[in-house]
Amino acid sequence: MTKERFDKLYTQLILELGLQFEKGMSLVVRCAPDYYSFASKIAEAAYKKGAVNVEIDLVDTKLIKARCKYQDIETVSKLPKYLEAIDKERSKEKWAFLAISDTENNTVLNDTNKDKLAQYTKVKSERGKTGRDGRINFEIPWCIVCYPLKKWAKQVLNSSTEDMRDLLTKILLLDKENPVKAWQEFDKEFKKGNEYLNSLKIKTLHYVSPITDLTVSLKEEAIWLGGSDECNNKPLFVNIPTFEHFSVPDKYSVNGYVTTTRPVTVLQTLCNDIRFEFKDGKVVKCEAKEGQQALDQYLVSDENAPYLGEVALVDERTPIAQSGQVFNTILYDENASCHIAIGAGYAVCLSNNAQLDSEEKLEEYGCNVSRVHTDFMIGSSDLNIYATTYDGKEVQIYKNGQFTF
Repeated sequence: MTKERFDKLYTQLILELGLQFEKGMSLVVRCAPDYYSFASKIAEAAYKKGAVNVEIDLVDTKLIKARCKYQDIETVSKLPKYLEAIDKERSKEKWAFLAISDTENNTVLNDTNKDKLAQYTKVKSERGKTGRDGRINFEIPWCIVCYPLKKWAKQVLNSSTEDMRDLLTKILLLDKENPVKAWQEFDKEFKKGNEYLNSLKIKTLHYVSPITDLTVSLKEEAIWLGGSDECNNKPLFVNIPTFEHFSVPDKYSVNGYVTTTRPVTVLQTLCNDIRFEFKDGKVVKCEAKEGQQALDQYLVSDENAPYLGEVALVDERTPIAQSGQVFNTILYDENASCHIAIGAGYAVCLSNNAQLDSEEKLEEYGCNVSRVHTDFMIGSSDLNIYATTYDGKEVQIYKNGQFTF
């Protein structure tokens, strides 16, 4: 597929499927400078649909690296207050939010001072808290995507951007006659998995493999979501592509150990072969062959950072997994593998979330509240998951990397 055709179909998919973008809405696109050309095409298409405002927020990883190199730890956290004001105004006006993951610069900050980077990231997160909370609670339309450029293609395929584009064309269903309709049809079938998981009324999940033995408890009100989400009574796809069924664990009822099976970027640092040990919900030990310092910083970034916030189930037969590639970006790797998220939990995964209308109530109920949320892939072809239900039954829902339902 030509670049022009790919960009046109992908832009349409993002606006119509991912964001349900309509006349009268505003949009912010957050990306690295490398992606400005594609972001501008999305902006133009949004204006064509009747957008009121479209802004492109550039995040330059190289400038963050320079800041951490030349500033002391006190100065590095002096971010302007207007960032918070902008975030609040956009949130109030329900601006749609699109993030293009920076796969071109995912190793730039590997050798950056982690103390400074953690401090910078913490304050940056605080400046964007209102918008982030709005997205997590699905009050604001949002979507995360990746876009193929030269370095990512080389990293994943050791090949050209054209080959990477061809691979993504199939994964994104852009080779279908009507990609938007194809995803909508997929969504109908995919949601049957949510219905089955919810019908079980799962109390605990027991993950077992040669490198994992983890037990996670769920509240009786926990529900499973996946596929399209709902925002302002409209369906939208937060992740394109998406193949995960996810829910929220009981914060204080996670015990055992788990080992990652794919690399993940934490504090802009590539981390690999991580083993987490949990006791009463909290990470009490973390060892990694790569990225230990970044993980240590992450786990102390706030008091709730070392607690689990999400459990997600992914069949190893997804087109991403079947490609046989490691994409080195959470968006794709998390949709190829079962994963857990350490950090904030999704209140929307609780049927009584309307009553949990404050951070204090969420905490009291066992839904983790944190500034951070990072997915760690734990799936493999030898992973088995056993569910114990609230009526005392045990059901194997995952066998050797595949759903049993």
